[in-house]
Amino acid sequence: MKIAYTIKETAEALGCGMNTTYNLVNSGQLKSFKFGKKIMIPAQSIQKIINEDKQNDKKSKLSRTTT
Repeated sequence: MKIAYTIKETAEALGCGMNTTYNLVNSGQLKSFKFGKKIMIPAQSIQKIINEDKQNDKKSKLSRTTT
């Protein structure tokens, strides 16, 4: 397993486009660092955003069943 991924690899892992991935980086939702000219995203940051999305899905499902 890698410890950091490029923008393109991150977009593929998240199932979104590269523009969306750049927006997530620029907004601070995805932590990143530069390695030479490349923007790299730590694997932990990708996992964190995936976990947050899963939690939001669970919350939205719960609110739909209780209303």
